[in-house]
Amino acid sequence: MIKRLLKLFFAITIVGTPSIVMAQVAEFTLISPDTRTVAMGASSTAIVSNAFGFFNNSASLVFSPKDGSVSTSYGSWLPSTLDKTVVAGAGFVKMGKRSVISFGYNNFLNKDIIISDEFGNRVSYFTPKEYVFGAGFSYLIGNNLSISTNLKFISSDLGGSSVGTAVAGDLSFFYKKNHLNLGVKLSNLGTAIDYGNGPYKLPENLRIGGAMEKDFSERSLVIFTAEAGVLFEQSAFTAGVGIEYSHNNSLFLRTGAHYGDKTKSTPPYFSLGAGVLLFGINLDIAYLIAENDSPLSNSFSVAVGWSF
Repeated sequence: MIKRLLKLFFAITIVGTPSIVMAQVAEFTLISPDTRTVAMGASSTAIVSNAFGFFNNSASLVFSPKDGSVSTSYGSWLPSTLDKTVVAGAGFVKMGKRSVISFGYNNFLNKDIIISDEFGNRVSYFTPKEYVFGAGFSYLIGNNLSISTNLKFISSDLGGSSVGTAVAGDLSFFYKKNHLNLGVKLSNLGTAIDYGNGPYKLPENLRIGGAMEKDFSERSLVIFTAEAGVLFEQSAFTAGVGIEYSHNNSLFLRTGAHYGDKTKSTPPYFSLGAGVLLFGINLDIAYLIAENDSPLSNSFSVAVGWSF
């Protein structure tokens, strides 16, 4: 009986139900814990990243005005269904004028799953655990183009006969000239993940984006960004747009929108956020607005970090 219930939970988590959307194995590897870009419709491929560059586009970090940054974030993901708690940390440091080392850790903490017998009596429970961590290297080619590679370890324990693990890599490119940015990221190229009942392919993903930075005054800057992506295994299309307004590089207002097939990827949502930066310390918040029956409704994220 217990074994049958474990298999049922595993199937629900992988395939999804009308109210719980988890379209692919290890889909958590596609979710960035960066509060800033969460507030911008998850459009992160074509903007110069912050400390969470490892999860966004690490190639952009060579264009950062900072020598390094570290940050941690906390969030609630799918609060109306799975109610996952997301705890993450990331950072980067420049190694000279052309190289950057980045790193990141993202941990999804799930609620306990109660296992009952055929009479409804509680006999046991288990806690699903999922996380990814890794490091990346970025290099500036010429004056306007950069490339990066990431290597990461993935662990997913859904209560099957064994813990699913995999090793994967990301490949990213970033082009910046004046106020125009272009970014490309190919992620999750790696080994299959096996829970003890056969291998599953990781959610390989391609994202292409563009961004424009516009100065409206000496103290006001607006970044417009948009991107499109494809999930190869599911043949699913995704898209996102985002806007960030900054005043005196101290106060930030953000908004965005994300599109995705409800049955194959992250469902559509709108996002709002804000941030402050004082003496190198930043505090950011983000909130998702979705349809009433969407599992993403009321998801949020907060982050604090330090740049130097």
